[in-house]
Amino acid sequence: MQGGSSNRFNISVGDRKNLADYVAVLGDTFLIEGVRIKLVATGDYETIEISKD
Repeated sequence: MQGGSSNRFNISVGDRKNLADYVAVLGDTFLIEGVRIKLVATGDYETIEISKD
């Protein structure tokens, strides 16, 4: 996954990855193996946009 945390959550579990890198806030974009995932709306349901990079 490209990028890093856009938040200041400290969700480390022992020596494992920092899970905050995988927590999205509104407007965040993740790029995983050429697939872009963007969090575009929050509320009762989260809305994401998925596109191929």
